[in-house]
Amino acid sequence: MEVLVIIFLMLLIAFLSSGIESGYLKSEKLQNFSKDNVFLTTTLFVNSLAINFGAIFFSLFIDKFQISENLKSFLEILLFTSIVLIFCETVPKSIAFYYPTFFYNKFLSSIYWYLSYIFYPFFRLSEKFFRSTAYFSERIIATRDILLPLKYIVENEFWRQEKALIIQEIISFIKSDIRKFIKPKSEVQMVNYDSKVSDVIELFKITNYRFFPVYRHLKEDIIGIIDVNDLINANRSDRILKFIKKPIVLIDKFPALEFLRKNYNFAIVYDEFGNFLGIITRKEILRNIFNIYSPNIRKISENAYIIDKPIDLGLIEELTGIHLGEPNMNLNQFLMEKNFVDVQEGDEIEIENLKITILSKEGDYISKIKLEIIE
Repeated sequence: MEVLVIIFLMLLIAFLSSGIESGYLKSEKLQNFSKDNVFLTTTLFVNSLAINFGAIFFSLFIDKFQISENLKSFLEILLFTSIVLIFCETVPKSIAFYYPTFFYNKFLSSIYWYLSYIFYPFFRLSEKFFRSTAYFSERIIATRDILLPLKYIVENEFWRQEKALIIQEIISFIKSDIRKFIKPKSEVQMVNYDSKVSDVIELFKITNYRFFPVYRHLKEDIIGIIDVNDLINANRSDRILKFIKKPIVLIDKFPALEFLRKNYNFAIVYDEFGNFLGIITRKEILRNIFNIYSPNIRKISENAYIIDKPIDLGLIEELTGIHLGEPNMNLNQFLMEKNFVDVQEGDEIEIENLKITILSKEGDYISKIKLEIIE
């Protein structure tokens, strides 16, 4: 039984170090191979050592069975090699390469963190041989700090993917047509062509809109638009007829990106059959785009907020006045630094004078929290 436990422990160490190796190589992209890379060398050494010791104990385990020497050798080679290739190479490398955050949270923080006590004496013993390598002494030699390099890799990789996702969402968003940005005709503020300048000014004060469609008799009978900027110096009793401009008219399948490229501010939108649908403004398109990645903040009481993604320390400080760290640091990074590495939905975390309740997660990413100030 003891032999099986040792074999499992050796394979587990090989599994974890193999995953670290894969994640590290993906992040570094071979850029540090021009200098002594102690972290990678140590990881490879631990991996090889664990596999070799596992092979020795696996051989001892096979010797307990009453079978021929040839069959023993065959089983040792076939079984152990298969286990190593699958469990210690293919699986951990695949997980760490494609899902580095998952690998860190599910395996390293929960298992390797405690195994680091086993490796710590080895790092201390090796330190005198690597004193010229600042990376080794600063990043590796500290109690349980062998996780720091991979933690840095995970955070960088996560935010690289997050930024790429945001850009992809924005591009796909504005590559669509303008239908999703249209303000329907039932909500459009319009003015009659026979209105006075004072009427439009009053409407502007109420709505704060710059442009208004102008109709003749029916609201579908649009003859132009009026720009409030043209009315600033006009006589308030004048009719707006002489200020009416020819509108930009678009069909609803017009690309939103093309609308922005042409620097349009306002347009009247019809469908392919000539039916008036509503209006579209540059401001509305930009507002929808920025809503993709701007936080949704809802104040639910005097000292409590609901915040959707993204969440950084700067936003928390802005709302509460409590400084937790660098403003650009996201909440995920901050909690990892404070050793909250396996946070689940419903967890309540108290830091400084704040209580953070995790309301929802998307994978390993915290997407929604409740933030409370503790008095």
